[in-house]
Amino acid sequence: MENKYGPNWRVVHPELDGAVIYECVGRMPHGKLGIADGAISISEKETIKRRKRCAQPNATAREKRLERENKELRKENDRYHELQRVVRVICVVNNYMVKKMYLLLILNC
Repeated sequence: MENKYGPNWRVVHPELDGAVIYECVGRMPHGKLGIADGAISISEKETIKRRKRCAQPNATAREKRLERENKELRKENDRYHELQRVVRVICVVNNYMVKKMYLLLILNC
C-alpha cells in the first residue's frame, strides 16, 4: 500500500486496496492463498491436493455403538417375528381343536 499510495497511505486510502493485495500475494486467482510467502509452491500445493485420502471417514465411537445396538435390535425383532409365527400356528391348531371338540359334543348329545 505504501508503494502505491505513499507513506501517508492510511490517511489517503484508509481501506485496503484489493488490487495491491492481489499483486503482493503473487497474483494468485480467487480462492488461492499465498502460503508462507511462497515457501510452498503452487505445484506442491497441487500435489498435496491430489494425494490419496481415506475413501470413508472413520466412524466415531457413538456411530459404532449405534450400529451395534441397531444390529442387536434387528436380531431381537427377528426372534419376535418367529415367536409371532409360532403363536399364529398354535392359534390355528387350537381353533381347529376347539371346533372338533364342539362338533363331538354336539354329535354325542
